[in-house]
Amino acid sequence: MAAPVGKRCGAYLTGEAWGADLRYYHCGDTRIFVEIDNISGPNQYTCVDPWEDKYLAERQTADNAWYIGLC
Repeated sequence: MAAPVGKRCGAYLTGEAWGADLRYYHCGDTRIFVEIDNISGPNQYTCVDPWEDKYLAERQTADNAWYIGLC
């Protein structure tokens, strides 16, 4: 299945400004494990449920995230 109209799968920023949020939209039927790339300090990890659009961090603390496996 594809993302709904107006959505894209994976990590995205809610805007260009410094106050934007980093979110992850999971386009799948499984629960996945995502690594969050923190700007300073160690990376963090979280699970994202099927079809969830999950808040991960503020833009000033993290700038990317990616799938690393199943939860």
